[in-house]
Amino acid sequence: APETRRNVRGDKICSPGAYVTALASCSPSYASAQTTVGMLAAGDSRGVVRLLDGNLAPLLTVASVFELAGVGQLGPLNPAVSSVAFDRLGTRFVAGLASGETRFCALASGVVSDVDTTHQSFSAAQTLKGNQLWAMAVHPEEVAHVATADDSGVIRVWDTANHVLLRSSEQLDGGQRTPVRAMAWSPDGSLLAIGFGTEDKEVAKARVGSFYVLNGLTLDILFTGRDSKEWVRDARFAPDGSLFALASNDGLVYVYDAKSGFKLLHTCESPSRKVPPAPVLAIDFSFDSMFLRALDSEFKVHHFNCADGEPLESSSVAKIKDVRWATWGSSLSWGVQGFWDDFVAKSSSADGAVAVEQTGTPPSLVTCVDRQAVANGLVVASLADGSIRLANFPFLRQGGDSSARARRFARHSGVVSRVAFTRDSRSVISIGAADGAMIVWKVVSPKIV
Repeated sequence: APETRRNVRGDKICSPGAYVTALASCSPSYASAQTTVGMLAAGDSRGVVRLLDGNLAPLLTVASVFELAGVGQLGPLNPAVSSVAFDRLGTRFVAGLASGETRFCALASGVVSDVDTTHQSFSAAQTLKGNQLWAMAVHPEEVAHVATADDSGVIRVWDTANHVLLRSSEQLDGGQRTPVRAMAWSPDGSLLAIGFGTEDKEVAKARVGSFYVLNGLTLDILFTGRDSKEWVRDARFAPDGSLFALASNDGLVYVYDAKSGFKLLHTCESPSRKVPPAPVLAIDFSFDSMFLRALDSEFKVHHFNCADGEPLESSSVAKIKDVRWATWGSSLSWGVQGFWDDFVAKSSSADGAVAVEQTGTPPSLVTCVDRQAVANGLVVASLADGSIRLANFPFLRQGGDSSARARRFARHSGVVSRVAFTRDSRSVISIGAADGAMIVWKVVSPKIV
C-alpha cells in the first residue's frame, strides 16, 4: 500500500501508513458559516480526522486536521475512527472510536475533547456545568432493572438485560425541569424516592432540598416533602422499610418515617459540625436498620442512632465495629480503604473508618463504593478519573500480591458518578456524570486472584 493516500490533486487525505475508516458530509446549507461548498470529514485508522471541501481539498477557513489519539486522560485503547457526524449548524462534529470512546471537535477553534464542549472542565469538587447524570438506583427485586435521573429532571427506569427503556417521567417546576441528584428504591421496589437540587443555586430554587416519593410502577407522585433548603446529595431507605433518609448539602441528615406519610423524625447533626457546614456526601443504614453512618466532604465518617438521631459517643462507636452495613456509600469505611491509596490517613475512628488528608489530585477521588451481597466477595469503586476499580473484600490497602490489588477498568469519559452491583451480584452498573452513559459490566469471577 502507498505510504500516503492522496486525492487526484495530490492532497493528503489520511495519515502515512493509515487508511480511511469513516466518512461524513455536511451540506452547504448547514455549513454556510464555514464554507459555501459543504464539508467532508475523513477519519482514518490512526485516529486523525481531516476536513475537506467539495473538491476533496483541505478546508482553509477552519481547522482542517484533528488529532484524536492523544486526547483524554488515558488515551483511547484503539484510536481508529469508526464513525463521524456533524451537528446541524456545521460548527462541530463528533467522532466515534473503535475503542468505544467519543471525541468532540470544534471547527472554529480546532479543540478536541473527550467531553462535549457544551460542558466546562472539572473542578476539584468534580462538578461541571451543563446536564449531568448523578442519580442511579438498582432495583431490589428485578435483577436487570435500574433507575436513573439527571439534571434535566427526567426519571428513567431501564431493563439492562434487553437494553430498553421501560418507563420515564419528567419532573417539572413551573414548566422548567428540575435537576435530580439522588434516588433510592424502597426494599420491596414499590416506591422510588428522588431528591432535588444541584450546586447551581440559580436552577429550580423552589424545589431545591425537596424530595418526591413515586409509585415504583407508574412513577406517579405519592408523597412530597421539603425540610432542607440545600440540595440533596444522597437518599436511602432502611432495609426494613421503616425509615427513609436524605443527605443534604447543609451538613445534615434528615430521617423520615417511611411507614406513616414520610413525617420527619430526626435531624442528624455531627457534634463537630462547623460553619459553614461540611456537606454530607453519602449515607448508609445497617442491616438491622438501627444505625446510620454519613460521609462528609471533609472525608470524615459519622455514626448515628436511628432511634433518636443522636450521634454515637466514642465508646458506643466501638460497639458497632462488627455491624453489617446494607450499603457502602460511605467510601472511607473499614473494608474499602484501599481505594484511597492516593491519600494520606489522618486518623482512625473506633469502628475502623478513617479521615484522610488529600495528597493526590482531584481525578483520584473516590465518588462511590458498593459491595457484593455475599460474604468475602468483591467490592467496586467509581473514581473521578473515568475508571471503576474492582477488588476483593476487605480491601484495606494496595498490596504486592495480585489478590490484594484493585483491577482498573476505564470506559467513561470523565467522572464516574455512581457504581453498584445488581441484586444477584452478577453485574456492575456504572454511570458517567458528563458522558451521560450507563455501562453494564459482567462479573466473570467471584474473586480476584
